[in-house]
Amino acid sequence: MAKHTHESAVGYLVARAHRRINDDLARRLKGEGASVEVWLVLSALDASGPMTMSDLADSVLVEAPTLTKIIDRMTSAGQVFRMADEQDRRRVLVAISEDGAALLPRLRAHARAHEAMISRHLLATDLTALTRFLDADLTARADA
Repeated sequence: MAKHTHESAVGYLVARAHRRINDDLARRLKGEGASVEVWLVLSALDASGPMTMSDLADSVLVEAPTLTKIIDRMTSAGQVFRMADEQDRRRVLVAISEDGAALLPRLRAHARAHEAMISRHLLATDLTALTRFLDADLTARADA
């Protein structure tokens, strides 16, 4: 019987796949002077419009302190800007700038090429099943 090690655990395999996939996307975006985090922030803001830092952090899967540093760098680069929420002037929103919007189509093209590369390695049915699995709320299933 094969020995069960951390390298055969599903969680480890998912984490390893994430690292490889993320590294490939990072290489693709580097030519545009962008990181994966910049791509995620610009994509989220483009899809949702201005967002609070907490909503944006949830959307791009980073902790709030990390996002603050990312947004500071992106603000300095002219890709995003902070603004007061018109409904509640105490809240600060992050919005995509003209420069960020101009960069987005190039980043999106790299992300699509990256997705196509991944898709070429999977049958369509496998890709659908994998996407469904990864999008599922596994914690809800574990509690059931």
